[in-house]
This record gives sequence, C-alpha cells and structure tokens, in this order.
Amino acid sequence: MVFRVQDFIHPLDRIARDNLEQVPGLRKLTDFYLRNFDERRTRQEQMSTMVRLGPRQLGSIYRLLAPICEAYGIEEPELFLAHGPLNAYTTGRTRTSIVIYSDLIERMPPEEIQAVLAHECAHILCDHVLYRSMAAQLVNLGNASKIVAITVMAVQAKLMDWYRKSELSADRAAIAFIGDVDVWLRVLMRFAGGVLPVHDGEYSILDFSAQAADYEALMDSRWERALAWTGNGGMVTHPYPAVRAREAQLWMSGSGFAALAAAGRAVRELRRCGRCGRPMPADAQFCAACGIRAIED
Repeated sequence: MVFRVQDFIHPLDRIARDNLEQVPGLRKLTDFYLRNFDERRTRQEQMSTMVRLGPRQLGSIYRLLAPICEAYGIEEPELFLAHGPLNAYTTGRTRTSIVIYSDLIERMPPEEIQAVLAHECAHILCDHVLYRSMAAQLVNLGNASKIVAITVMAVQAKLMDWYRKSELSADRAAIAFIGDVDVWLRVLMRFAGGVLPVHDGEYSILDFSAQAADYEALMDSRWERALAWTGNGGMVTHPYPAVRAREAQLWMSGSGFAALAAAGRAVRELRRCGRCGRPMPADAQFCAACGIRAIED
C-alpha cells in the first residue's frame, strides 16, 4: 500500500459521512440490503449482459487496474465492460466490481482510462460503496412514488449530499495516483462536453480551468445557489465538472501533493507482466502471478 485514506479524503466527505452515521439503523439496513438484494441482482446483470475483462479479454484495459490496487492496498475488483455512455461505476461490498462503458474506452486514451479506474478504486478504499448504493436506491424510490419520496426525503437529502462529496475524495485519489492534474481535467472535460480524441489539439485546459473559476465566482451569490438547488441540484449524484475541476486544482496546489505524486509514479513505473499487469523483478523470466514467461507490456 502506498496511499492511505487520510492522504486524500475531502473534509466535506468526512463531515457528511459523520452526519450519515447519526441516522439510527441506516448502516445496518443498508448493509443487509446490499448483501441480500442489490449485490445479487447486480451480479446476475453483470454476468449475463456484460463482458468480464481479464488477461485474455481486452488485456490492455485490464492491465491498467493492477498498479492502482497495489497503490491503494485493496483486493483487485472484477472489471466489466458494458455497452453504454461515457461513464463508470463501482458496486459491491462482499464482492466488489467496476463497470466501465464502451463510450469511455472509445473516447479516452489509456492514461485517462486509468485515471477513471483509480477514481473508482478509491470508492472501494474509502468504503463509499455501502452508502452510495443506498443513495441510488432512495433516488429511484423517490422518483417512483411521491408518498415514498416524502417519507425518505430527510435521509435522502443527507445521502445525496454525502454522495456528491465522496466524489471529491475519489477525484483526489485519482490525481494522486496519476500524478498529473491535467490528465484529470481532460477526463472532466470529456464528461462535461463529450470531447472526442479527434479534437484533442483544439481544446484548452487553461480555458476550462478559468471556466471553473468563473463558476465559483458566480455561485458566491446566495440567489444563484438557491436557483441551482431548486433546479434539482440537490438530487444530482455528482458535483458539476466545473466544481470538480476547481477542487482538483486547489488540492493539487497543496504542499503534500508532490510526495503523493512521486509515490504514485514509483508504482506505475515498476516492471510489469505484459499479460496480467502484475509487478515483476527486473531479472525475472516468469511472472509469479500468472506463471507465464515474461511478456513486456
């Protein structure tokens, strides 16, 4: 393990999580629901409708995962590819998995895909999956029934507030692993505007950073914040890309970032098996993890 949760957890994430822990019975209820319902249904869906990646199944994508798990000190989750939009998500507590969508691997180069995987793995390291799953289910319940929506509104508001703030911690972890905030800003630009690789020479990270600063200035107004909230801002699952970009820049400018970036780079630069992505000693002829003769990536 190279990184610890304390290295990058956002203070708002910690505060919101503490508030959730004060809701009587929420943790036990959520854990029961995940183990007995959500994880089982999700497993069925993944195994029947998605492609599970591995050394022989889109190995170039699969191999991006191992260095992240080593840096975070977590067990490697299963990785699935699904047909769909520019997105990814993490699920499961007893059996964790990450799902990435086809548009993501079509629109992003390997370093950006790895940054997204690092973000998703951070949710596992920070134990975010428990409450994030319940938040998603409560949103679905609220959309399905107004009576249920009124009943769960107070808990739902707390969950969604924390859900958004947990994203900021995962963003920080991804930046620490990749060691380059510009890579993460490019990821956010693709999420915000669907920027295609063919346009990579035509956009400006500096201009996007300036846009994020302009948005921060705009939201200094109490009226603007109220308008954002009434426009369903309280129920969105992720902070807006401009907010995430600004938070990333502010954190990266802190005194501890350089040491974290160096630690992440050391893990990424290890010699690795070209089949499974596990680290290999410089003089090894066979991979200790998968047992085959060394294949340089």
